[in-house]
Amino acid sequence: MTKSLISTQDYSRIYDVVTTLILKSGVFKDGFTPDEACLHLSLMAWGILKNHFDIKATLEVGTARILIGGPQGQGILLHLGKGTFHSWLYHESVVIDFQSPSFHETAVQEAMVPFRIPRKMFQRSYDAPNMRPDIQAVGDAFYLPDEGLRKKWLESNKDLSKPLMGDLVNAASQWFKRYPKKMPQGQHAFDTLKGKTSLKLIHTPIEGSW
Repeated sequence: MTKSLISTQDYSRIYDVVTTLILKSGVFKDGFTPDEACLHLSLMAWGILKNHFDIKATLEVGTARILIGGPQGQGILLHLGKGTFHSWLYHESVVIDFQSPSFHETAVQEAMVPFRIPRKMFQRSYDAPNMRPDIQAVGDAFYLPDEGLRKKWLESNKDLSKPLMGDLVNAASQWFKRYPKKMPQGQHAFDTLKGKTSLKLIHTPIEGSW
């Protein structure tokens, strides 16, 4: 069964807001990119879903795999969270992964990308036929949460209102507007290193869904 929590338009807007904050807010070190920031993406997206959609999603951490196809029958099995962890959101049996438009950069880091990976949305029911551990066909994916790791992380990050992460979650929610409302292209976001800074929204076209 296929089920979506939000529209492609709103997914795209959330991705634009959170990646702009990661790349331009000055909070993160130079060179820190969205493919390295799945947890930050998930936390800011979690705040947006809660405040704008009344969706109280669960933040999951663990590992994931997806088989991505390319030209001339090429394909790569992308491992997410290998050696560390991956993060995504879960609500009413639906996985929504806000790192998926950055899968190309993830594959580049793993030196396993013989072709360009399109920037697509990942939003899929756990009971979908192509969500299975025995990955065989292009598009098959499997997300495996680690409850122990999740509890450990939540225990050490109880207060999301503390500087840095709390500021980013609030800034993302304040900036975001649901489709079809007009999205502000510039927004003043809190920057703990330099005070207030004016940011210009970076738009990344989403090319369908996985």
